[in-house]
Amino acid sequence: MAHAYLIETTEQSPLALGNFTPKRKVAFIIQGSGATLSPSFEMMAACLVQRGYDDLIAVRDTPHVFCRERRNLARENIAALFEDLARQLSPDDVLFTAVLGASHTRTGMVYLDIPRSSSALSAIELRDLLSQIPVQHAVSYISPDTSAGEFARYVAQASHPDLGNRHIAIAPTVPSVFASSYSHCIKTGRYQTSEVVTPFHAGFFDPDDKPSLEARFHDAALYQQESKRPDACAYMRYGAIHPREIAFRPATR
Repeated sequence: MAHAYLIETTEQSPLALGNFTPKRKVAFIIQGSGATLSPSFEMMAACLVQRGYDDLIAVRDTPHVFCRERRNLARENIAALFEDLARQLSPDDVLFTAVLGASHTRTGMVYLDIPRSSSALSAIELRDLLSQIPVQHAVSYISPDTSAGEFARYVAQASHPDLGNRHIAIAPTVPSVFASSYSHCIKTGRYQTSEVVTPFHAGFFDPDDKPSLEARFHDAALYQQESKRPDACAYMRYGAIHPREIAFRPATR
């Protein structure tokens, strides 16, 4: 059986967060095209709101009750919302970004497909957009249907000019793996089920509490490997903030 996960870092001495309490917890979800994406979005949004990310922004083609702001899937809308966040957020805030949808590789680079458009969003472009946002730390969940780990490795390099690299990128597969969507069935009611993009997705956005972001990643990776995916290996890369420092627990009101 292969290792359940791979963790890499760009920093030798991560910063300690201490008793840091964010002023704002913002989530920005980009939902591209794909059959299992709506249930995946639902599960993710519910988990994030439960953990205090009640300022949720989405680029997707259908409204959602949890979204404070939603714009249709278009390249210009993605860029505009990141620019808004760069003006609105500060080092007192945290950001969670997620990418779902069809993707492709071209000339050694990974791109998220943008339906009804002649262009696509590259991993480097997303990295550069994230680098503009001056938050205390940022977590990026990268789960396009192909080359998720490679996409995440680029995004993890995001570095703000003043704050440095405070980014953590997470993917269901390592950079060397091409296929990243395994379609996993979850129970949504007594007699109801739905499919999400991967077993890792089901484990990572499980409503049960975990002591830290690191623990949530670890348990999701093990769940994925045990869900008839013995060769699956999840991926995480972080900079100046260690994932065990991030609580990622239900908000107290």
